[in-house]
Amino acid sequence: AGNCETSLGYLVIERSQFMNGTRKNNLTEWWLSKIDTTARRFLSDRNYDDAAIPEDYISEPPASLEPIKKNLAIIEEILHPTDGSTDARDLADTLKQEIYVKINSFVADVSIIVADLLGFEAELFSVSFAEEILAEKKDQLDDSVHKCIADMVKDVDYLLEMQEMENPEKQQAPGGGLVLSNVVPVSGLIMSTFFRRENVLRTIVELYGYMDAPTAPEEPALPAVNENTTFLASGDTQTDSGIEEAKAEDENETKSDNNDSGIKNDDTRDLHHSFPNEGQKTSEKSSEIPKEGNMFAPLVVFDYNSDKDAPNTEKNDIVSKADPENTEKETKHQSSPPKSSSPWHLSTNLNNRRLSASLGASR
Repeated sequence: AGNCETSLGYLVIERSQFMNGTRKNNLTEWWLSKIDTTARRFLSDRNYDDAAIPEDYISEPPASLEPIKKNLAIIEEILHPTDGSTDARDLADTLKQEIYVKINSFVADVSIIVADLLGFEAELFSVSFAEEILAEKKDQLDDSVHKCIADMVKDVDYLLEMQEMENPEKQQAPGGGLVLSNVVPVSGLIMSTFFRRENVLRTIVELYGYMDAPTAPEEPALPAVNENTTFLASGDTQTDSGIEEAKAEDENETKSDNNDSGIKNDDTRDLHHSFPNEGQKTSEKSSEIPKEGNMFAPLVVFDYNSDKDAPNTEKNDIVSKADPENTEKETKHQSSPPKSSSPWHLSTNLNNRRLSASLGASR
């Protein structure tokens, strides 16, 4: 008696799990997990890298497109074999048989429970017959019980149609097209794991195809710098031989500029002749031309320390008139006056000295 009560208690628990949908959910989760695990193992044996696909591949680019393209090639070969291989179809056929064994067990259990609740023999169970009896006894059953029985009958109907859809003839419409149905057979679930991966991989390649774009060409290397190379202000380089040529060109330009610039008035002439020649005692400072890189003309600065060192303007004036060639040579060696004395100031001083000299001579 004790064993019977235990068995009856177990049956009651089992029936409640079928009626509230727990057993159906467990079955569904099992076959989906079974398909996913088997497909992953099948792909792994063919060097498919599942880890190469980011979890959020829409927002997160892959580390590299190379494994993505490799995975895509593997999937395409499975779905569209070029060597006549039927590995994927063989996998689907083997796996679906294992899954349908569990499904048929579930259908048998539900048939017994529904027949017991509606009061007819289990051997008489069919979806249409169960729906007919359920409609007749709707007023005699509690609403919750009626709903549970109706849901179980629908589940059985769905599972039986899944098996019918495995038949290729059932998949073809009378007009020659495919039958549109809300029911997906187990083989379709198995093959969909490969098709879904193919779509994901194609999407990643389309989104992040720029990662395979050629990189910008490298910038040309700068010329080697040695101790004989000089960098100019323009950014070019010049060697020692080039510096000598540049110096000669600069001197020629300086001579040409001096020849073109004439003496426009007496003050300017006085200013030019006020600079000493090479024979006079002056404090001369000349900025030397660096050996490398300086293309500027030499700068000569004269420093007058006292009035007694000032040049004899009248003498220079006479000499310049008597010897124009000496004046031209002297003009070439002369440069700008010191920044501290303006041309106007120098010219005024020279005129004052000339006036004083004239007054002294008249006395």
